[in-house]
Amino acid sequence: MLGICKFCGEEKQLVQSHIIPKCLHATNQGRMVGINATTKFDMNPNAQNGYKECLLCADCDNKLGVFDNYAKKFFYDIIPNASTDISDGFNIYNIQSDKFDYEKLYKFFVSVLWRCGISSKRVDLKKYQQIAFDILTDKVQIQPDLFLPIICKKEVEHPSNYATGMSPGRFAGKYAYCLKIPGYEITIVVNTKDSNDPKSIDMYKTYFCKNCIKVIKMDMLSTVDKLLSHKVELNKKTMPNLKY
Repeated sequence: MLGICKFCGEEKQLVQSHIIPKCLHATNQGRMVGINATTKFDMNPNAQNGYKECLLCADCDNKLGVFDNYAKKFFYDIIPNASTDISDGFNIYNIQSDKFDYEKLYKFFVSVLWRCGISSKRVDLKKYQQIAFDILTDKVQIQPDLFLPIICKKEVEHPSNYATGMSPGRFAGKYAYCLKIPGYEITIVVNTKDSNDPKSIDMYKTYFCKNCIKVIKMDMLSTVDKLLSHKVELNKKTMPNLKY
């Protein structure tokens, strides 16, 4: 369809853009599909490889796709082969600066939030929607105080590990969003300034910086896992296309 591309602002033929990248949905083996919603995860068995909307032209979709493809490499190639360690009482994967591209990974998280913000399943980032866009278009520099990702790798086998989606919440008194992709749960803190737990925020800033990335091994179910499990139990009879 012909329309205004949300990224370049030009009238072009728009393509079906994935809100959460197709390359990450592709690893979920068709078990569970979670979609972005304003207050919770919804479950929809008919969303093949995730929700798509006509938001971007092909050129801009491909530009953001560079970050998506790098994220897939990071999550499913770099992290599993990283050395392990203990940090602040956490079992972690420790990835040093020569093993990852900080800018591409940071912009991946920003781009997913931005795409959720412009979709019909809107994430309300308020003024940070424009800031996210400015970071993606290099109008402003990367800001470590904004869009801080805290990455956890799921170490316990559970059906919710295969969910993919975005859910709003809070972290240290600040607005945050939980991004779930197969095998991972990432909390993205929109603005870390003036939190009610600055000590924790400062610690997690060292977990995602240019020098290293520390990925926490999560060996228990999270609150989101439990919510998803409850929804699966409620919807097994009404969602026959899902595999368990």
